[in-house]
Amino acid sequence: MRILLIEDDKVIASFIKHAISQYGHVIDHKNDGKEGFQLAQINKSNYDLIILDVLLPSMDGLKICRLLREEGDTTPILMLSGRDSTENKVEGLDSGADDYLTKPFEMDELYARIKALHRRATGEKNEMIEVQNIVLDPNAYEVKVDGNPVELTNLEFRLLMLLMHNKDKVVTRSDIIEKVWDMYGGELFSNSTNVHMKNLRKKIESGSVENLIKTIRGVGYKFIGG
Repeated sequence: MRILLIEDDKVIASFIKHAISQYGHVIDHKNDGKEGFQLAQINKSNYDLIILDVLLPSMDGLKICRLLREEGDTTPILMLSGRDSTENKVEGLDSGADDYLTKPFEMDELYARIKALHRRATGEKNEMIEVQNIVLDPNAYEVKVDGNPVELTNLEFRLLMLLMHNKDKVVTRSDIIEKVWDMYGGELFSNSTNVHMKNLRKKIESGSVENLIKTIRGVGYKFIGG
C-alpha cells in the first residue's frame, strides 16, 4: 500500500512512519494541512489510504476531508484526533472520513483499521482457515477454539495465521521474522519468539486438542493439521 500521513505531531508521525514501513508499505508524510491537501490533490487516486489528523497548521483535517470528497476523491480516509466525544466522531465521519480513531492509540489497532479499510476499498476477501478445533477468520480478525472466541494480540493472530496457512509444514524463524513483522523490528522480535509462541500455545491449546504447535528444535515450528 501507498499511504499519505498528514500529522503535525513529530512523535506520533515518527511512530506511525516507522511502524507502517516495517509492514512493507510506502508512506509519504506532511506536517502541514495545506501541504498535505495539495499532495493528496496531486496524487489523486494514487494513494491507497490517507491518515489524517484533525488539528493541523494552515488547514484542519475536517476541511481537508470535505474538500477532497467534494473533488471526487474516494481514497479511504482514517481520521486521527484527541477529541473523543460522540459529537466529534460524528463530525469527522460526516466530513467524509471512513473511520475515526482517537488518540492515544495502540499501533496494533491502527494497523488493523488500515487493513480493514483497504479490504473494504479493494473488495479483497480472505477466506476462513479451519484446522482441527480452531477457526481463524481474517476478515473479522477473530479466532475460535471449539467454537469459543479466543482473544489474541495482533502479533499472536499473525503468528497463528502463518502457522495455520502452512499446516504440517515447518515454519522457520526466518519465515516468522520476514512475514510477521512487528513494529519493534525483526531483531527484538526474533529474541522473543519463544515467549510469544508460549503465550499463543496457552490460549489455543486450552480446548479439546493439545500439542497443536510443535517446536522443531533449532529450526522453527510446525502446526499439526491432524
